[in-house]
Amino acid sequence: MLKTVIVSPPAHDSIYCPNPLLGPSILKSFLDSKGYRIDLVDLSIRVRYLNRYPMKKPFNLEPFWNKEILIDFLEKGENNLVKREVEKMIRLGDLTSYDVIGFSLYGSVNLPISLSIAKVLKEEYDKKIVFGGPMITRADCGFILDFDFVDFLVAGDGEEPLLALLRYFENGSKDDIKKHDGIWYKEDGNMHMNSPSVFPLEEKSLPSFNLKDFELYKKLSVKNFGILPYLLTRGCKFKCAFCNETKGVGFNYVPLEKAISEVEILVKTYKLDSIYFSQTDINNDSDYIRSFSEKIIEKGLNFMWGGNASVLGLNEKTIKTMSKAGCKHLWIGVETASERLRNRMNIRKIGDLGEFKETLKLLHTYGIDVHAYYMVGLPHEEYEDFEKTRNFIKETAKYTTTASVNVFYLKEKSLMHMNPNAFGIKIRKTPKGKYRFLDKDCKYMEEEFDEIEGLKMEDRRKVYGARRKVLGRTIARQIELKLALRLIRKYPLYFVKKMISHPYSNYDENLL
Repeated sequence: MLKTVIVSPPAHDSIYCPNPLLGPSILKSFLDSKGYRIDLVDLSIRVRYLNRYPMKKPFNLEPFWNKEILIDFLEKGENNLVKREVEKMIRLGDLTSYDVIGFSLYGSVNLPISLSIAKVLKEEYDKKIVFGGPMITRADCGFILDFDFVDFLVAGDGEEPLLALLRYFENGSKDDIKKHDGIWYKEDGNMHMNSPSVFPLEEKSLPSFNLKDFELYKKLSVKNFGILPYLLTRGCKFKCAFCNETKGVGFNYVPLEKAISEVEILVKTYKLDSIYFSQTDINNDSDYIRSFSEKIIEKGLNFMWGGNASVLGLNEKTIKTMSKAGCKHLWIGVETASERLRNRMNIRKIGDLGEFKETLKLLHTYGIDVHAYYMVGLPHEEYEDFEKTRNFIKETAKYTTTASVNVFYLKEKSLMHMNPNAFGIKIRKTPKGKYRFLDKDCKYMEEEFDEIEGLKMEDRRKVYGARRKVLGRTIARQIELKLALRLIRKYPLYFVKKMISHPYSNYDENLL
């Protein structure tokens, strides 16, 4: 039987997730149940852990972010800087002992290292190479198959496509996969791209994690927190114009009894401190999340939890129940405090801003921390819109634990990307070659655009980059300083540890 491994590849040093990826762990459980031996190798945390001290980093990731060096290696395989690091990573994961290597791509930040490892494994060891993960569905990723050392892409839910590919690798027929949902490949210069695969949420397997790698995540936490992800819902009932995660995905929940049973198993098996519910919106249905919380209390389960959320429907009774059940933090996309822009971009996640302020107060009262996401540079943003957001940050700082701000970028497959004229933008024609991921600041295939009768892309970068800095300073003064003082009182060694052993995830701050 073929030996198969699913690899979580590293990105650059500034990116660190506080828990293992969920997708590979679900795939392992599913494929194990079908009789296949699947291993998980989390190179991301292994490299991160070994590179934890700023002055002593055994892995040099910089060459992977130098466009000229990376292209030279991927085209010719001659750059010793990249080759040396790739060989160390292959040894770290013992990847040559496997027949099939799957790479789970969360975003284009994972591509440089994944492609480099895949090239060596294919050309020097003749391994079968498959790429999958959320990135494949979120963006137009067929270009990855232009690298001839990548055999297949898996789009959408990976259970059935990967099972079909493993059977194909075991002397199956190409006819068995030609029309299979979720399997993309290139043959005789032609691209075969079927519809992304969708696997019923209620039938998904209980995740199975690599305990050795999980321990490394705990060691990189300030207080050795054990945190694992779980998927409660899929889809989102909101249709923000800038989002590319809702197209083609229905909205549903894991049946309540199944969710509680599996969460209980995870908490007890892995001795968890916290679960991160990794869906787009934990509060797609307030009745469900309240019932879920009541079941946790009834079962006497003791763990902290949180996730991305909207706040519509969160009344005091629900918030109180969530808090009693261990809800510790919610990450909420406010985006902008300009009602003009909110209406234009169909941002409905938090409802009326006045009501949202009252909900923030309730969350604060019941000890649920909030991280607020903000955005500058939505198309045709005026200075007045920006000022409203800055004032809103000040007004809600007392009830906000952490916050961040990003400059808007246009995502492929978003409503705005598919209907640019409706939002007053004109997308620039940019090269669509296989190295396009190196030209977009390592984001999800960002598209450059100009505002119709507004700012050109070059001016947008200057204007909105400056506004981001202003909001960043506002957040530092109004929110981060308050948090720092709280942590110094509650956990005085936090900052010392964070400086000595870098980096700790900011997720820790929600659990201290």
